[in-house]
Parts: sequence; structure tokens; C-alpha cells
Amino acid sequence: MGIAKQFSRIIRRELRVQAAWLPVVNVFSLGDYGVIDGGIFVRRGNIKTDFKISFETLESPDAHIDFKSKGTRLIKLDAGVPVQNIPSGSVNAQVKVQFSGARSFLIQSPLIKVKEIASPNVLAMSLAGQAFWRAEYKVVHQVYHAKKAVVVSTKESNTELIFSGQAKALNDLDLGHAALSMSFNKSIGLDLNGKEGIIGLGLFRIMDGQMGVVRGKAKSEVKKTRIEMIGGEEMGDDF
Repeated sequence: MGIAKQFSRIIRRELRVQAAWLPVVNVFSLGDYGVIDGGIFVRRGNIKTDFKISFETLESPDAHIDFKSKGTRLIKLDAGVPVQNIPSGSVNAQVKVQFSGARSFLIQSPLIKVKEIASPNVLAMSLAGQAFWRAEYKVVHQVYHAKKAVVVSTKESNTELIFSGQAKALNDLDLGHAALSMSFNKSIGLDLNGKEGIIGLGLFRIMDGQMGVVRGKAKSEVKKTRIEMIGGEEMGDDF
């Protein structure tokens, strides 16, 4: 399995949303629309610019993520010696991350700010009437903006990652802190440290159906528009 699919599965399991790929270093925003290709959301445009549809936004409760693959250990070091707590004045503080398996992940962000479209149902009704709207399109109604993010993936087993720098950040396992640096003993896949950007996407798709009865009268020609929120399930390609 490729790195992108692995990362996507982790984000779906941990945050219950679609992964933003590449993580953090991307240009996703609310109102983007696109398709699923290879299990990954691929942006085709934005409804504001392409369909001239505006919307209001709001902020949802914050989230966080602290994931490490099975068999991964974090060890605090002071001058190369394992310790329970790193002394505040240590000048040789480190945190060693030992990955036992190949294709392992470390994904951390202590604060993920979530923004979303305020009225997705109203937006869906506007989109459903657009001549060029396609049934397979998904719309980004939530963005998960990670701060001080660490996203690392390994290629080989027994890979070691060393974080060095400020003692307090290391003792708190605040591994995305700007005062820390990383080094590896083997080549790796992903290597993002201390960045901030979009890590997850809340998606919906528009579903059209028939209203059989409206206030006791048959209305077989009247359509209703509803949206289906896409959560943590794995989706097939749209092609």
C-alpha cells in the first residue's frame, strides 16, 4: 500500500474525515469540489469562483491528533541517557522515536482548528441546479487546520528519528515546536515538522430523490435535494 493510502486510512480512523493529500503543504479551502481518485480527494475547483456561490463560515470545536504506529516507542534522553523527565536546564536533551516496522507513521498536532460551511444544505440546493454539476463531485464543507504538525513515515524497519533542541518542548513531547530539529538513521517517506496547514477535509455529496407525498397530495414531479456527509468510510474512485 502506498504512503498516501496509508495516511488517508489513519486520518479517517483518527479524525473521521477524508485526508488532505499532501498533508499540511496543500492549497485546500472551504468550498473546493472534486472527485476521489486512488482513495484521495482531488480538487477540481471552488464553488465560489466556478459557480459564483457564496457562503458563510463558522468554527467548530478544536481537535487534535497523536498517532504512532504499533511498535513505535518514544524515549526521552538527557545527554544520551534515558530519563523519565528531561531537566529544564538540559543542553543535550533529545527524544528518540524508534519505529520497529517498515511503513510506520508518526502523526501529531496538539491543536487542530476546524472551520466549516455554516449552511451546507442551502449550498447543496444551489449546486443541484447548476447545469455543469456532476453527481460524483464532493464538496469540502470542513477543513482541519493543524498547528505544529509532525507527519513522518518510514520506509524501512528499525528506523530511528531523533528530535533535538529545547528541553521543555522535548519533555512535553511537543515535537512540532519550532525550536526542535529532526534527524534520521535511515531514509524516510514523509518528513514534515513544525508546519501548519490543512490535514483533513470534511466532504459531502449531493443526493437527489423524489418526494412521493407532500401535505397529502401526490407530487411525483417534485424533487428534494439532500446532502450525504462523508465520514470515516473508505471510498472507491469516481472513475
